[in-house]
This record gives sequence, C-alpha cells and structure tokens, in this order.
Amino acid sequence: MNDFEVAVWFGMLAPANTPAQVITRLNTELAKAAAAPDLRERYAAAGIEPLTSTPAELASFLKSETVRYAKVIRDAGIIAE
Repeated sequence: MNDFEVAVWFGMLAPANTPAQVITRLNTELAKAAAAPDLRERYAAAGIEPLTSTPAELASFLKSETVRYAKVIRDAGIIAE
C-alpha cells in the first residue's frame, strides 16, 4: 500500500457507562498533567509531543481508525489465526 502513514498515539479509556462527570474530570486532570512543565520536558526529551482532546474527539478518532484499519486488513487479506 502506497502513501500509508502510521502514527503512535495513546489515549485513556474508561469502562462503558462511566458517568459523564467522571469522564469530564479525568479529561480535565489529564490535560492539566500533560501541560505541566516537568512532564512536557520529559516528553520532549523522548521526542513526544503531547496532544490533548475532548472525550468526543477521541471517540471520533477511534471510530475513524477502526474504519481505516478494517480497510487495510480487508485489502491485505489478513486473517486472524
């Protein structure tokens, strides 16, 4: 497959039916941590650029990645063993 790029990313997930206020609080605290100068220095030293998003943005990204990789798997004829 030509012109295919794969990026490494990490996300925090919670169990289904976790209350919205808990998700909001976790997202807020994780964003604060990612913005902390000492953590940003450690990330930079490792060549990592921390990006944050909203829970809805992560959900949308996960859906698009699922569609994207399902196509790759189908097109390549990959079969689970």
